[in-house]
Amino acid sequence: MLLEFSIENFLSFSHLQTLQMQASAIRSPSSDADIQYTLSTPYSSLLATKALYGANGSGKSNWIKAFGAFIQILKQSVKYEGVLRRYIRPFKLSSEHRAAPSFFQMVYMIEGVQYRYGFEANQERIHSEWLFVKHKKEVPYFIRENDQLVDYNKHSFSEIEILVKDTIPLYRSNSLILSVLATFGRPIARKVWEGLTQQIGIFDGLHDTHLISDTLVALQNPSFKQQALHFLQSIDPTITDVKRMQIPWESLPHSLQNHWPHNEPFGFISIIREDAQGESIDFVLDQEEAQGTRKMFYLAQSLFYVLQNGYTFVIDELDARLHPLLTRKFIAMFHHASTNPKGAQLIFATHDTSLLQAHLFRRDQIALIEKDKQGASHIRNLVDFRGISNNRSFERDYMEGKFGAVPYLGQIDTLFMELNQP
Repeated sequence: MLLEFSIENFLSFSHLQTLQMQASAIRSPSSDADIQYTLSTPYSSLLATKALYGANGSGKSNWIKAFGAFIQILKQSVKYEGVLRRYIRPFKLSSEHRAAPSFFQMVYMIEGVQYRYGFEANQERIHSEWLFVKHKKEVPYFIRENDQLVDYNKHSFSEIEILVKDTIPLYRSNSLILSVLATFGRPIARKVWEGLTQQIGIFDGLHDTHLISDTLVALQNPSFKQQALHFLQSIDPTITDVKRMQIPWESLPHSLQNHWPHNEPFGFISIIREDAQGESIDFVLDQEEAQGTRKMFYLAQSLFYVLQNGYTFVIDELDARLHPLLTRKFIAMFHHASTNPKGAQLIFATHDTSLLQAHLFRRDQIALIEKDKQGASHIRNLVDFRGISNNRSFERDYMEGKFGAVPYLGQIDTLFMELNQP
Protein backbone atom coordinates (compact mmCIF):
# COMPACT_ATOMS: atom_id res chain seq x y z
CA MET A 1 0.00 0.00 0.00
CA LEU A 2 1.21 3.46 -0.89
CA LEU A 3 1.44 6.02 1.93
CA GLU A 4 3.11 8.84 0.02
CA PHE A 5 5.28 9.69 -2.97
CA SER A 6 7.53 12.76 -3.11
CA ILE A 7 9.45 14.38 -5.96
CA GLU A 8 11.59 17.46 -6.44
CA ASN A 9 13.26 18.91 -9.52
CA PHE A 10 11.50 16.67 -12.03
CA LEU A 11 9.83 18.09 -15.16
CA SER A 12 7.45 20.84 -13.96
CA PHE A 13 7.95 20.09 -10.24
CA SER A 14 10.76 22.38 -9.09
CA HIS A 15 10.37 22.20 -5.31
CA LEU A 16 9.51 19.26 -3.06
CA GLN A 17 5.93 18.10 -3.56
CA THR A 18 4.29 15.12 -1.86
CA LEU A 19 1.18 13.18 -2.81
CA GLN A 20 -0.33 11.89 0.43
CA MET A 21 -2.45 8.75 0.65
CA GLN A 22 -2.99 8.96 4.42
CA ALA A 23 -6.60 9.69 5.34
CA SER A 24 -7.31 12.95 7.15
CA ALA A 25 -9.34 13.19 10.34
CA ILE A 26 -12.52 14.32 8.59
CA ARG A 27 -16.04 13.00 8.31
CA SER A 28 -18.08 12.55 5.14
CA PRO A 29 -21.86 13.01 4.89
CA SER A 30 -22.13 9.22 5.02
CA SER A 31 -20.25 7.22 7.64
CA ASP A 32 -20.25 4.32 5.18
CA ALA A 33 -18.07 6.39 2.83
CA ASP A 34 -15.48 6.93 5.57
CA ILE A 35 -15.29 3.17 6.02
CA GLN A 36 -15.46 2.10 2.38
CA TYR A 37 -13.18 4.79 0.93
CA THR A 38 -10.36 4.19 3.43
CA LEU A 39 -8.11 1.24 4.23
CA SER A 40 -7.03 0.29 7.76
CA THR A 41 -3.34 -0.47 8.41
CA PRO A 42 -1.28 -0.96 11.60
CA TYR A 43 0.13 2.56 11.18
CA SER A 44 -2.64 4.71 9.79
CA SER A 45 -5.80 4.84 7.73
CA LEU A 46 -5.05 5.11 4.00
CA LEU A 47 -7.13 6.25 1.05
CA ALA A 48 -8.38 3.68 -1.42
CA THR A 49 -8.43 6.21 -4.26
CA LYS A 50 -7.04 9.62 -5.14
CA ALA A 51 -8.17 11.84 -8.02
CA LEU A 52 -5.77 14.35 -9.62
CA TYR A 53 -7.40 17.47 -11.08
CA GLY A 54 -5.84 20.41 -12.88
CA ALA A 55 -5.76 22.33 -16.12
CA ASN A 56 -4.13 20.95 -19.24
CA GLY A 57 -0.38 21.27 -18.77
CA SER A 58 -0.66 21.77 -15.00
CA GLY A 59 1.54 18.77 -14.18
CA LYS A 60 -0.84 15.83 -13.68
CA SER A 61 0.84 13.71 -16.35
CA ASN A 62 4.28 14.83 -15.13
CA TRP A 63 3.43 13.51 -11.68
CA ILE A 64 2.55 10.13 -13.15
CA LYS A 65 5.73 10.21 -15.26
CA ALA A 66 7.66 10.66 -12.02
CA PHE A 67 6.11 7.43 -10.70
CA GLY A 68 7.22 5.72 -13.89
CA ALA A 69 10.75 7.16 -13.77
CA PHE A 70 11.21 6.06 -10.15
CA ILE A 71 10.14 2.49 -10.94
CA GLN A 72 12.04 2.17 -14.22
CA ILE A 73 15.30 3.41 -12.68
CA LEU A 74 14.85 0.83 -9.91
CA LYS A 75 14.16 -1.89 -12.47
CA GLN A 76 16.88 -1.08 -14.98
CA SER A 77 19.80 0.61 -13.20
CA VAL A 78 21.84 -2.61 -12.92
CA LYS A 79 21.47 -3.80 -16.51
CA TYR A 80 21.06 -0.54 -18.44
CA GLU A 81 23.73 2.10 -17.90
CA GLY A 82 21.77 4.72 -19.82
CA VAL A 83 18.69 4.55 -17.60
CA LEU A 84 19.41 7.84 -15.81
CA ARG A 85 19.89 9.73 -19.08
CA ARG A 86 16.61 8.29 -20.30
CA TYR A 87 14.40 9.04 -17.30
CA ILE A 88 15.89 11.94 -15.30
CA ARG A 89 14.33 15.21 -16.47
CA PRO A 90 15.14 18.20 -14.20
CA PHE A 91 13.09 21.38 -14.03
CA LYS A 92 14.36 23.46 -16.95
CA LEU A 93 13.11 26.93 -16.09
CA SER A 94 15.85 27.53 -13.51
CA SER A 95 19.62 27.29 -14.04
CA GLU A 96 19.97 26.20 -10.41
CA HIS A 97 17.61 23.27 -10.93
CA ARG A 98 19.10 22.25 -14.27
CA ALA A 99 22.42 21.61 -12.50
CA ALA A 100 20.90 19.84 -9.47
CA PRO A 101 19.84 16.19 -9.04
CA SER A 102 16.21 15.07 -9.06
CA PHE A 103 14.70 13.72 -5.84
CA PHE A 104 12.37 10.71 -5.51
CA GLN A 105 11.02 9.12 -2.33
CA MET A 106 8.28 6.59 -1.71
CA VAL A 107 6.77 5.38 1.56
CA TYR A 108 5.18 2.01 0.92
CA MET A 109 3.83 -0.85 3.03
CA ILE A 110 4.96 -4.36 2.08
CA GLU A 111 3.61 -7.38 3.98
CA GLY A 112 2.51 -5.13 6.82
CA VAL A 113 5.89 -3.40 7.19
CA GLN A 114 6.40 0.27 6.31
CA TYR A 115 9.46 1.19 4.23
CA ARG A 116 10.76 4.60 3.17
CA TYR A 117 13.04 4.42 0.15
CA GLY A 118 14.42 7.10 -2.10
CA PHE A 119 17.30 8.47 -4.10
CA GLU A 120 18.68 11.61 -5.72
CA ALA A 121 20.18 11.41 -9.19
CA ASN A 122 21.13 13.46 -12.19
CA GLN A 123 21.58 12.05 -15.69
CA GLU A 124 25.09 10.84 -14.88
CA ARG A 125 25.13 9.41 -11.36
CA ILE A 126 23.31 8.58 -8.12
CA HIS A 127 23.99 11.36 -5.61
CA SER A 128 22.34 9.73 -2.60
CA GLU A 129 20.17 6.75 -1.70
CA TRP A 130 18.47 5.59 1.50
CA LEU A 131 16.23 2.88 2.93
CA PHE A 132 14.43 3.14 6.28
CA VAL A 133 12.05 0.69 7.93
CA LYS A 134 9.40 1.37 10.56
CA HIS A 135 8.22 -1.04 13.20
CA LYS A 136 7.57 0.84 16.43
CA LYS A 137 9.93 3.58 15.26
CA GLU A 138 11.78 4.28 12.04
CA VAL A 139 15.38 3.06 11.74
CA PRO A 140 17.84 3.26 8.81
CA TYR A 141 18.79 0.16 6.84
CA PHE A 142 21.36 2.05 4.77
CA ILE A 143 22.33 5.55 3.70
CA ARG A 144 24.50 6.25 0.67
CA GLU A 145 26.20 9.50 -0.30
CA ASN A 146 27.58 9.44 -3.85
CA ASP A 147 29.55 6.15 -4.04
CA GLN A 148 30.03 5.72 -0.29
CA LEU A 149 27.91 3.78 2.19
CA VAL A 150 27.97 6.26 5.07
CA ASP A 151 25.72 4.18 7.33
CA TYR A 152 24.11 0.74 7.36
CA ASN A 153 22.35 -1.44 9.90
CA LYS A 154 24.67 -4.33 10.75
CA HIS A 155 22.01 -6.15 12.75
CA SER A 156 18.76 -5.83 10.79
CA PHE A 157 20.24 -5.41 7.30
CA SER A 158 23.43 -7.44 7.39
CA GLU A 159 22.84 -8.61 3.81
CA ILE A 160 24.31 -5.31 2.62
CA GLU A 161 27.75 -6.33 3.94
CA ILE A 162 28.39 -8.14 0.65
CA LEU A 163 28.94 -4.66 -0.81
CA VAL A 164 31.55 -3.57 1.74
CA LYS A 165 33.77 -6.66 1.94
CA ASP A 166 35.86 -5.70 -1.07
CA THR A 167 37.73 -2.48 -1.63
CA ILE A 168 36.15 -2.23 -5.10
CA PRO A 169 32.40 -1.46 -4.84
CA LEU A 170 30.05 -3.98 -6.46
CA TYR A 171 27.80 -1.16 -7.61
CA ARG A 172 28.41 1.58 -10.18
CA SER A 173 27.99 5.29 -9.62
CA ASN A 174 24.89 5.17 -11.84
CA SER A 175 23.25 2.07 -10.31
CA LEU A 176 21.11 1.79 -7.19
CA ILE A 177 22.29 -0.26 -4.22
CA LEU A 178 18.80 -1.65 -3.64
CA SER A 179 18.67 -2.91 -7.22
CA VAL A 180 22.13 -4.50 -6.93
CA LEU A 181 21.21 -6.33 -3.71
CA ALA A 182 17.94 -7.51 -5.28
CA THR A 183 19.91 -8.86 -8.25
CA PHE A 184 22.08 -10.82 -5.79
CA GLY A 185 18.89 -12.29 -4.33
CA ARG A 186 19.30 -10.78 -0.85
CA PRO A 187 15.92 -11.49 0.81
CA ILE A 188 15.01 -8.14 2.40
CA ALA A 189 16.29 -6.09 -0.52
CA ARG A 190 14.54 -8.39 -2.97
CA LYS A 191 11.25 -8.09 -1.08
CA VAL A 192 11.43 -4.29 -1.01
CA TRP A 193 12.57 -4.07 -4.64
CA GLU A 194 9.75 -6.35 -5.82
CA GLY A 195 7.23 -4.45 -3.73
CA LEU A 196 8.19 -1.12 -5.27
CA THR A 197 8.58 -2.34 -8.86
CA GLN A 198 5.92 -5.04 -9.18
CA GLN A 199 3.11 -3.91 -6.89
CA ILE A 200 2.52 -0.62 -8.71
CA GLY A 201 1.03 -0.55 -12.21
CA ILE A 202 1.27 2.68 -14.20
CA PHE A 203 -0.76 3.16 -17.36
CA ASP A 204 -1.53 5.85 -19.89
CA GLY A 205 -5.27 5.96 -20.42
CA LEU A 206 -4.78 6.95 -24.07
CA HIS A 207 -1.75 5.18 -25.53
CA ASP A 208 -0.82 2.07 -23.51
CA THR A 209 -0.39 -0.36 -26.43
CA HIS A 210 1.50 -2.93 -24.34
CA LEU A 211 -1.81 -3.74 -22.63
CA ILE A 212 -2.90 -5.42 -25.86
CA SER A 213 -0.16 -8.05 -25.74
CA ASP A 214 -0.67 -8.55 -21.99
CA THR A 215 -4.38 -9.14 -22.55
CA LEU A 216 -3.76 -11.59 -25.38
CA VAL A 217 -1.59 -13.65 -23.06
CA ALA A 218 -4.08 -13.37 -20.18
CA LEU A 219 -6.94 -14.64 -22.34
CA GLN A 220 -5.26 -18.05 -22.40
CA ASN A 221 -6.26 -18.31 -18.74
CA PRO A 222 -9.90 -19.57 -18.55
CA SER A 223 -10.44 -17.81 -15.22
CA PHE A 224 -9.43 -14.41 -16.62
CA LYS A 225 -11.47 -14.97 -19.77
CA GLN A 226 -14.59 -15.58 -17.66
CA GLN A 227 -13.91 -12.51 -15.53
CA ALA A 228 -13.30 -10.37 -18.60
CA LEU A 229 -16.48 -11.61 -20.26
CA HIS A 230 -18.60 -10.80 -17.20
CA PHE A 231 -16.93 -7.39 -17.01
CA LEU A 232 -17.73 -6.65 -20.67
CA GLN A 233 -21.29 -7.91 -20.31
CA SER A 234 -21.86 -5.52 -17.41
CA ILE A 235 -21.02 -2.74 -19.89
CA ASP A 236 -22.64 -4.22 -23.00
CA PRO A 237 -25.12 -7.08 -22.36
CA THR A 238 -25.30 -7.91 -26.10
CA ILE A 239 -21.83 -9.51 -25.89
CA THR A 240 -22.02 -13.29 -25.62
CA ASP A 241 -18.34 -14.28 -25.74
CA VAL A 242 -14.78 -13.08 -26.18
CA LYS A 243 -12.08 -15.01 -28.00
CA ARG A 244 -8.36 -14.86 -28.62
CA MET A 245 -7.85 -15.33 -32.34
CA GLN A 246 -4.77 -16.01 -34.47
CA ILE A 247 -3.97 -15.74 -38.16
CA PRO A 248 -0.95 -17.65 -39.55
CA TRP A 249 1.83 -15.34 -40.69
CA GLU A 250 1.66 -16.59 -44.26
CA SER A 251 -2.02 -15.62 -44.43
CA LEU A 252 -1.37 -12.01 -43.47
CA PRO A 253 -1.45 -9.28 -46.12
CA HIS A 254 2.05 -8.43 -47.39
CA SER A 255 1.77 -4.94 -45.91
CA LEU A 256 1.29 -6.46 -42.43
CA GLN A 257 3.90 -9.17 -42.93
CA ASN A 258 6.53 -6.44 -43.31
CA HIS A 259 5.75 -5.20 -39.78
CA TRP A 260 5.22 -8.52 -38.01
CA PRO A 261 7.86 -11.07 -36.85
CA HIS A 262 8.47 -13.73 -39.50
CA ASN A 263 6.45 -16.95 -39.03
CA GLU A 264 4.77 -15.69 -35.85
CA PRO A 265 0.95 -15.82 -35.90
CA PHE A 266 -0.86 -12.50 -35.68
CA GLY A 267 -3.00 -12.37 -32.52
CA PHE A 268 -6.14 -10.31 -32.03
CA ILE A 269 -9.27 -10.30 -29.87
CA SER A 270 -12.75 -10.95 -31.17
CA ILE A 271 -16.01 -9.97 -29.48
CA ILE A 272 -18.95 -12.29 -30.17
CA ARG A 273 -22.59 -11.23 -30.52
CA GLU A 274 -25.63 -13.03 -31.87
CA ASP A 275 -27.68 -11.79 -34.81
CA ALA A 276 -31.48 -11.92 -35.02
CA GLN A 277 -31.33 -15.56 -36.15
CA GLY A 278 -29.15 -16.60 -33.21
CA GLU A 279 -25.98 -16.95 -35.28
CA SER A 280 -22.69 -15.95 -33.60
CA ILE A 281 -21.01 -12.99 -35.31
CA ASP A 282 -17.39 -11.95 -34.72
CA PHE A 283 -16.40 -8.32 -34.18
CA VAL A 284 -12.67 -7.54 -34.18
CA LEU A 285 -12.09 -5.55 -30.99
CA ASP A 286 -9.49 -3.13 -32.37
CA GLN A 287 -11.37 -2.43 -35.60
CA GLU A 288 -15.09 -2.78 -34.96
CA GLU A 289 -15.67 -1.83 -31.34
CA ALA A 290 -15.99 1.55 -29.65
CA GLN A 291 -12.83 3.00 -28.16
CA GLY A 292 -14.38 2.98 -24.68
CA THR A 293 -15.14 -0.74 -24.92
CA ARG A 294 -11.59 -1.40 -26.09
CA LYS A 295 -10.09 0.65 -23.28
CA MET A 296 -12.15 -1.03 -20.55
CA PHE A 297 -11.32 -4.48 -21.89
CA TYR A 298 -7.58 -3.84 -22.10
CA LEU A 299 -7.57 -2.36 -18.60
CA ALA A 300 -9.50 -5.36 -17.26
CA GLN A 301 -6.51 -7.69 -16.98
CA SER A 302 -4.52 -5.20 -14.90
CA LEU A 303 -7.60 -4.17 -12.90
CA PHE A 304 -8.35 -7.73 -11.81
CA TYR A 305 -4.68 -8.39 -11.02
CA VAL A 306 -4.42 -5.26 -8.84
CA LEU A 307 -7.67 -5.94 -6.99
CA GLN A 308 -6.87 -9.60 -6.38
CA ASN A 309 -3.43 -8.81 -4.93
CA GLY A 310 -4.01 -5.50 -3.13
CA TYR A 311 -1.62 -3.51 -5.35
CA THR A 312 -1.59 0.12 -6.53
CA PHE A 313 -2.99 1.22 -9.90
CA VAL A 314 -1.91 4.61 -11.35
CA ILE A 315 -3.73 5.76 -14.51
CA ASP A 316 -3.38 8.92 -16.55
CA GLU A 317 -6.55 10.14 -18.32
CA LEU A 318 -8.78 7.49 -16.74
CA ASP A 319 -11.96 9.12 -18.05
CA ALA A 320 -10.73 9.54 -21.65
CA ARG A 321 -13.10 7.74 -24.04
CA LEU A 322 -15.28 6.51 -21.17
CA HIS A 323 -18.85 7.48 -20.31
CA PRO A 324 -18.94 9.14 -16.86
CA LEU A 325 -20.98 6.22 -15.48
CA LEU A 326 -18.31 3.77 -16.66
CA THR A 327 -15.64 5.84 -14.94
CA ARG A 328 -17.68 5.73 -11.73
CA LYS A 329 -18.11 1.98 -12.05
CA PHE A 330 -14.34 1.54 -12.43
CA ILE A 331 -13.63 3.67 -9.34
CA ALA A 332 -16.37 1.99 -7.29
CA MET A 333 -14.57 -1.34 -7.58
CA PHE A 334 -11.87 0.12 -5.29
CA HIS A 335 -14.46 1.48 -2.84
CA HIS A 336 -16.14 -1.76 -1.85
CA ALA A 337 -14.72 -4.64 0.15
CA SER A 338 -16.57 -7.16 -2.04
CA THR A 339 -14.48 -6.16 -5.08
CA ASN A 340 -11.43 -4.86 -3.20
CA PRO A 341 -10.87 -7.32 -0.32
CA LYS A 342 -7.08 -6.84 -0.09
CA GLY A 343 -6.87 -3.05 -0.03
CA ALA A 344 -5.84 -2.12 -3.57
CA GLN A 345 -5.43 1.59 -4.35
CA LEU A 346 -6.24 3.70 -7.40
CA ILE A 347 -4.60 7.02 -8.29
CA PHE A 348 -5.85 8.67 -11.46
CA ALA A 349 -5.72 11.91 -13.40
CA THR A 350 -9.03 13.16 -14.75
CA HIS A 351 -10.97 16.11 -16.14
CA ASP A 352 -14.36 14.59 -15.24
CA THR A 353 -15.77 17.23 -12.88
CA SER A 354 -18.98 15.23 -12.37
CA LEU A 355 -16.95 13.12 -9.93
CA LEU A 356 -16.50 16.12 -7.62
CA GLN A 357 -19.35 15.10 -5.33
CA ALA A 358 -19.26 14.55 -1.57
CA HIS A 359 -20.98 11.17 -1.87
CA LEU A 360 -18.38 9.94 -4.37
CA PHE A 361 -15.16 11.20 -2.74
CA ARG A 362 -13.93 12.48 0.58
CA ARG A 363 -12.23 15.87 0.41
CA ASP A 364 -8.83 14.30 1.12
CA GLN A 365 -9.24 12.09 -1.96
CA ILE A 366 -9.17 15.08 -4.32
CA ALA A 367 -5.77 16.56 -5.24
CA LEU A 368 -5.44 19.78 -7.22
CA ILE A 369 -2.32 20.43 -9.32
CA GLU A 370 -1.58 23.95 -10.54
CA LYS A 371 1.37 25.83 -12.04
CA ASP A 372 2.61 29.11 -10.61
CA LYS A 373 3.88 32.09 -12.62
CA GLN A 374 7.36 30.54 -12.78
CA GLY A 375 5.98 27.42 -14.48
CA ALA A 376 6.39 25.19 -11.39
CA SER A 377 3.67 22.72 -10.41
CA HIS A 378 2.24 22.53 -6.90
CA ILE A 379 -0.13 20.03 -5.24
CA ARG A 380 -2.92 20.89 -2.83
CA ASN A 381 -5.70 18.71 -1.47
CA LEU A 382 -9.29 19.86 -1.33
CA VAL A 383 -9.23 19.16 2.41
CA ASP A 384 -6.57 21.92 2.75
CA PHE A 385 -9.13 24.59 1.82
CA ARG A 386 -10.93 26.00 4.84
CA GLY A 387 -14.65 26.50 4.97
CA ILE A 388 -15.50 23.79 2.42
CA SER A 389 -18.70 22.13 3.58
CA ASN A 390 -19.68 18.62 2.54
CA ASN A 391 -23.06 20.10 1.61
CA ARG A 392 -21.56 22.38 -1.04
CA SER A 393 -21.07 21.42 -4.66
CA PHE A 394 -17.36 20.68 -5.09
CA GLU A 395 -17.89 20.67 -8.87
CA ARG A 396 -19.48 24.12 -8.99
CA ASP A 397 -16.83 25.66 -6.74
CA TYR A 398 -14.05 24.05 -8.77
CA MET A 399 -15.45 25.24 -12.10
CA GLU A 400 -15.80 28.75 -10.65
CA GLY A 401 -12.07 28.69 -9.87
CA LYS A 402 -12.39 28.77 -6.07
CA PHE A 403 -9.77 26.04 -5.69
CA GLY A 404 -7.52 27.10 -8.58
CA ALA A 405 -6.16 24.36 -10.86
CA VAL A 406 -8.36 25.48 -13.78
CA PRO A 407 -7.28 26.71 -17.23
CA TYR A 408 -6.45 30.38 -17.80
CA LEU A 409 -8.39 31.23 -20.96
CA GLY A 410 -7.16 34.79 -21.30
CA GLN A 411 -8.58 36.80 -24.19
CA ILE A 412 -9.01 33.82 -26.49
CA ASP A 413 -12.31 35.15 -27.85
CA THR A 414 -10.80 38.51 -28.87
CA LEU A 415 -7.89 36.69 -30.51
CA PHE A 416 -10.24 35.08 -33.03
CA MET A 417 -12.02 38.37 -33.57
CA GLU A 418 -8.69 39.98 -34.46
CA LEU A 419 -7.79 37.15 -36.83
CA ASN A 420 -11.09 37.57 -38.67
CA GLN A 421 -10.66 41.31 -39.15
CA PRO A 422 -9.88 42.37 -42.75
